[in-house]
Amino acid sequence: AEDLTRILGYVIICSMPRPSRRGELIEFVRTYLTQHGYAPNYREIAKALAIKESGVHRLLHLLRAEGKILLTPGIARSIRLRDIEHKP
Repeated sequence: AEDLTRILGYVIICSMPRPSRRGELIEFVRTYLTQHGYAPNYREIAKALAIKESGVHRLLHLLRAEGKILLTPGIARSIRLRDIEHKP
């Protein structure tokens, strides 16, 4: 019988987004903010990163928990990067 802890540890590690995906999202948001002056929506991010909108949601909330972005609940296009200043 396999050790359940090892199996659960594998599942947890595999379910975490890879760091490069998080970096891609941050760079896309940074570029979009620079070009447009406002944040992209989830659909635009999903299309740019070739992932589902649910994946965008998960990545954004992970980045918020890490303190790399700010999100305002209930406000569209409210993504703010903590390391840059921009006008809404």
